[in-house]
Amino acid sequence: MLLPIKPICERKYIRRDSTSIIYVQYCYSSEDRTLLNTEIAIPPNYWNKKRLCISDNLPASFGNVEHLNNELDRIIRLVQDIVSYAVKNKIEEPGSFVKKTFRLDFAISTLNSPDTTSVIEAPLKKKVNKDIYLQLDDYIKSKEKKVTKATLCVYRSMNAQLKAYEEYREKKITFESLDFEFYDSFVDFLTFDYVQRRRKTVLSHLL
Repeated sequence: MLLPIKPICERKYIRRDSTSIIYVQYCYSSEDRTLLNTEIAIPPNYWNKKRLCISDNLPASFGNVEHLNNELDRIIRLVQDIVSYAVKNKIEEPGSFVKKTFRLDFAISTLNSPDTTSVIEAPLKKKVNKDIYLQLDDYIKSKEKKVTKATLCVYRSMNAQLKAYEEYREKKITFESLDFEFYDSFVDFLTFDYVQRRRKTVLSHLL
């Protein structure tokens, strides 16, 4: 299985002693990633970006190259195992799970421990607020930095339209309400009632 995991050693993380920490980067979506500290630090000049390993000419004062690369390989395999476990068990927030679980001395065999199981089962037991407007508001907030203002306006308009339709039909709208019949009647409302009511309001200002 191809996992979005790779070691990185970047200049932007350079420290006062001229070294940069090597991190294992896990990209769990197109926009989200987590960095895991390997506690291995070298001058970034000695990082081989093509081979994703420490260069053979690393000065001995920074450690034994073979030993450091072997340790890095071990850490990468560890992260891969944790990520594979998260994916296999369909954990809702894999990035948070991996970051919380990862330790340099972590034993893979403990992934089936009660503590880990509770992390997996927690989302299933968590009570979700099923208020449709609250969920829409949360969705809109989650998109504020990802979509245009015009698109956000469309989302907010839909929220207002649903509330108007709920008032019109005198019955609370829930997720269970959303079926083809609901969609059909909602479209009729927007076409023949909601729009006309808005026009009447505008016309009243003109009189």
